[in-house]
Amino acid sequence: MRLDDFVLLLSENLFVYFFVFMGVLLMMYPVIKRNTSCVIDPLFYAIIVAVFANTILVFLYVTKSIETKYFLYFLISEFLFWFSFTLSYKAKNHGNLKFYTVKNEDLILRTINYIFILLLCAIIIIQYIKVGFGLFMEHRLEVFKDSGGLGVISHIVPPITTFCIFYSYYSIDRKKTSKLGIITLVIIGIYYILTGAKSSFLNFAFIFFFYSIYFKKSAISRCLMRNFIIIAVICAIFIFSFNPASSGFRGTLLTMAYRVVGNGDIYWYAFPNDMIEDIHPAFWFVDLFANLLYPLRILNYSDMVAPVGTQLVYDIYPSMEGAVVGANSRTTVWGYAMFNYYGIIFSVLWGVFLGFLMRKCKRIFPKGLLGVFFAYLLYNNCITGITDPGLFSLSLFDNLLSTILIIAIIAFIGVCQIFIKYIRCEKNTN
Repeated sequence: MRLDDFVLLLSENLFVYFFVFMGVLLMMYPVIKRNTSCVIDPLFYAIIVAVFANTILVFLYVTKSIETKYFLYFLISEFLFWFSFTLSYKAKNHGNLKFYTVKNEDLILRTINYIFILLLCAIIIIQYIKVGFGLFMEHRLEVFKDSGGLGVISHIVPPITTFCIFYSYYSIDRKKTSKLGIITLVIIGIYYILTGAKSSFLNFAFIFFFYSIYFKKSAISRCLMRNFIIIAVICAIFIFSFNPASSGFRGTLLTMAYRVVGNGDIYWYAFPNDMIEDIHPAFWFVDLFANLLYPLRILNYSDMVAPVGTQLVYDIYPSMEGAVVGANSRTTVWGYAMFNYYGIIFSVLWGVFLGFLMRKCKRIFPKGLLGVFFAYLLYNNCITGITDPGLFSLSLFDNLLSTILIIAIIAFIGVCQIFIKYIRCEKNTN
């Protein structure tokens, strides 16, 4: 089903959509209640996105746009995914981080922050000169297409900005007011706008949630949460106003509304007219970990097969073949594309796997801000896996690069300390 066909169907059945949405929200409420603690928890956002996505599938069935076999598969698969995830996650019993610490953490954090701020500024300048920014492009994902290796920017920037936001909150807390911390947040905010990523400002709220709950171990006021959400919405509206489809404030709001509803676009691409039966994805392991296997050159890019969501878009819009576009393949759709009805088993295993990692990530890293930072990376990594299994390996690759960079900085600091001690010993000896 094409987008314009879905929009027509939706406009003719708005009340049906509304009642379906309320029903899906009601059914998902126990999942929200059991697994999340506040509205700026990244998992809360992921579940709300799932509510909008699931509404599309149920809406398509109610309006007789898909076959019963797909609807039954979806119900069983989605229920078992969230059931197994919730059992594995055990959100109310996380425990604390392990009580081992990183030596000289303040020095390490400060050094990493300075290096990352300089690196981020250099990246912004290079990106502006060489390829531009997604805010001013029709398809923001094509920013680094044919960029000659500059695509690495899209992999290292998310962890870098995440660390800098963490450290900015930390420095502002310690000094009550930190000019560098505030300037860093402003620079990152401007960069988020330039990328054209509509939900990017939510990162400030998500990181603050993790910083407050797992580092400061303090509650977050409702007023502060409300302010985060208001700022994120205002910035999203501003970014949407640059969309070519937006015309005036009303057009911007309509485009934004479509983006919210469109979280389930994979469903109207995949199941109406049996489109999912016509795609030819790569072997499941290759597709799942493609964003690790190809960048690390374990597999050759020339043999790469387009992901499930991209193939569906190409089949429905042949003129877009080759463009960097595609819908996020929800767990149910990805599982069906790879294993047919055995995708139900995948949903169970994937739910257990993500729930387990999200529970353990808060226990396996050192006590302190650096440990909380790495815990957040893994936690957020799992959140992307809920949205699209294939994005899990993409986020994992980004985090791997940042981890290597941080380890290199820590090693450099260690070597410098050893060298300084050696020089001092030499002077004392003489």
